[in-house]
Amino acid sequence: GMSGSPVVNSTGAIVAMMAKKFEEHGLALPAARVTTIAQCLEQGLPCVPPVIGLELEAVGSLLEPGVAVRAVQPDSPAAMAGVAVGDQIEAVEGQVVDTILDVRETISMRGATAALANGRRVGNSECMTVTVRMRLRRAGISRDVVIAARSQCS
Repeated sequence: GMSGSPVVNSTGAIVAMMAKKFEEHGLALPAARVTTIAQCLEQGLPCVPPVIGLELEAVGSLLEPGVAVRAVQPDSPAAMAGVAVGDQIEAVEGQVVDTILDVRETISMRGATAALANGRRVGNSECMTVTVRMRLRRAGISRDVVIAARSQCS
């Protein structure tokens, strides 16, 4: 099949990897994400997203989508950082986010890039702290928070 095939732009640069084909449409993974995960796996590093303790919901409209916090787990990294129900997430790691998928992907990548930077191998019993930066909006006021989450340990 087509899975694993490169997706190229009009200049011939690889921009993604084909993951699934649906008739004439396809689902592709961004090349930067594939590269980072591949590097983690090649080095025997854990590629797990940090758990920050948020439940999210889509808000807004088709023309102006957004993401809001539906629930915050008590005593979670997000709760300790001051994230509250109703906060709207404007950006994660400096990237504007419009969908729950945008938030999840950016947080996921943060876990993988932290693993690469730290070099902690699978099987290492030590946990790693991963920080996730978010820009939140509450009552019309934007603010930045840093959530310090522990990665899953083996």
